[in-house]
Amino acid sequence: MKKMKKSKGLAENLVKNPVAKFAYQFNKAQVYKDKTKYQRSAKHKGKEPFPMMLSVVLEKVFSLLFCFKFA
Repeated sequence: MKKMKKSKGLAENLVKNPVAKFAYQFNKAQVYKDKTKYQRSAKHKGKEPFPMMLSVVLEKVFSLLFCFKFA
C-alpha cells in the first residue's frame, strides 16, 4: 500500500463549537427557595399592618378593662 502524506492545515481549519466553548459560563448549579416555607416579606417594614383597626380594637379593650376595674 502506498503511504499517504499528512495534509497541512487540516488542524487549523477545524470548526469550533461555540456552544461547547462557552458552556462553562452558563451551566451553573441553581439554588432554589424552599417552597414549603412561608416567605412573604412586608411591604412597609416597621409599620402596623392595620393602624386604624388596631386603634379601634385597643379602645374597646381599654374600655372593657376600665369597666371591670371600677365594677
